[in-house]
Amino acid sequence: MKRRYLHLIIPAAALLATGCSDPATPEAEDDLGPLTGMPDGTRETETPGDIPANDPEPDQTQAWEITVREFGPFDPATPYTPEAIGAALPGYELVESELETEGSPYPVTMAMPRGASEPVIVVAGIPGADLIFAVAVREPGKIANAAGRIGQTYGEARFEGMTCWPGAEERSGDVVCLDPRNSAVGYWLSPEGYEGPDGELPPADVLADAVIYEIRWTPPAE
Repeated sequence: MKRRYLHLIIPAAALLATGCSDPATPEAEDDLGPLTGMPDGTRETETPGDIPANDPEPDQTQAWEITVREFGPFDPATPYTPEAIGAALPGYELVESELETEGSPYPVTMAMPRGASEPVIVVAGIPGADLIFAVAVREPGKIANAAGRIGQTYGEARFEGMTCWPGAEERSGDVVCLDPRNSAVGYWLSPEGYEGPDGELPPADVLADAVIYEIRWTPPAE
């Protein structure tokens, strides 16, 4: 089974453009629905991150909310600096690193619970600027009012009518669907066992069983 690392690669036809424009959400709306959570009226159990030894325990009982301009503690004005990211992600061990896409490196900050071997949140920066490029979340329950939960299938999340694209590069074979309420938010899904043609969406029955494994936010332009 393919391991899906937190590479923040965004298909040009899909999420890359959202970093250069405002979310596709009516201006009259100022949030993305009820704070109680899911479209089906339920709220997923939260999974707080762990904390480094000897640090005071922060309050992580509140899951993130998505609004037109915000993704939990992040908004378009949040700078890509250690201080800002540390303040946004209390209780996680933060590791600064670098990833690469098409031969171009970019900085990332990986957030991991204590003792974890892989990050559950990754914040990517724009090279040469203190700007956030994207925030990727794979922690179940971290986002309260997402259109679909991590671990749900496309069919369970009621994604019918969403605009979706096939993944590329490290995400080849996967699918990304944009939130109809806010095109800055995308949901990455894995159609397990599907080996269809690269660059094409899987058939409807395969897509229905694809599992959400990541929720991604690309800040809209100020």
